[in-house]
Amino acid sequence: MSSTLNNCSLVYFSCLGPYNTQHLMTFLDTLYMDKYVVVWDNVCFHHSHLVRQWFAAHDRMLVEYLPTYSPFLNPIEEIFSAWRWKVYDRHLHVQMALLEAMDAACDNITAESCRGWIRHSRRYVTRCIARDICCDVDESIWPDRQERLDVPE
Repeated sequence: MSSTLNNCSLVYFSCLGPYNTQHLMTFLDTLYMDKYVVVWDNVCFHHSHLVRQWFAAHDRMLVEYLPTYSPFLNPIEEIFSAWRWKVYDRHLHVQMALLEAMDAACDNITAESCRGWIRHSRRYVTRCIARDICCDVDESIWPDRQERLDVPE
């Protein structure tokens, strides 16, 4: 599915069950109509042989991976959270079917919300590049490495 948000395209692919390499390939084929830079996390199917081959064959598409354990750099985490609640608000199986609710919830994600989530993740990029950021909750709570260790070195 696809909709337009103030000159930006929102492309999504609704399906029941786990999202896997085959679903990802279908989604990438949908995206290929335009030029995109795909930025995503390190879930294993993002690195699959089929996905690597697809990007090699589609040179208009660029792919970049976020550092591991960095959900704060990934606006999609916030989008998924907001979207999930928009789906629940539709009272599944009482008012509409699950896929219908998923599509309707996508239509309620606004361009301004997306821009806000992207602004939020941008706050961390410079610090991440400078390696001046804690990617682990324990690092934030206990900046002194010795305090984080279960067993002293």
